[in-house]
Amino acid sequence: MIEQGVNSPSINSLAKILGGIPMSVAQFFSCDLSLLSQQIFRAEDLRAKQRTVSSSINSQNIPLQNASTQTRFERLAYAVNSDTGEVPQYSAQAVSGYILSGSIELTLNTEVVILASGDAFSLGAMQPFRFRNISTTEECLILTCTL
Repeated sequence: MIEQGVNSPSINSLAKILGGIPMSVAQFFSCDLSLLSQQIFRAEDLRAKQRTVSSSINSQNIPLQNASTQTRFERLAYAVNSDTGEVPQYSAQAVSGYILSGSIELTLNTEVVILASGDAFSLGAMQPFRFRNISTTEECLILTCTL
């Protein structure tokens, strides 16, 4: 009935409903649009904060609203024919990724797999890996999530 506009909830009813979201009554009534600038990240701002991993690999961290989380989102750009190097890479946390564009050769231990745009991967913590961009005409973009 609330959804159809037939009935308006009391504050107590609203508090119970919001308890399942979870959201407090104060948060519900404080439509603070200034928080939008802390939730939306424009491409030019992200580019300005990007860091160079190597001469052919750039990284952009995507900020998270909850700074206490261990999760990290990162956009990686590998130039044509670039790679992470001959020495295997390791991450202390599990890493999942999605290939946004291009093709990447992923080496896991001794196995080599070719991933193309739209493919994804998931690596366990401390699993040795190597990325090599095998695209011939474009950089390879990977969006990763570290947990």
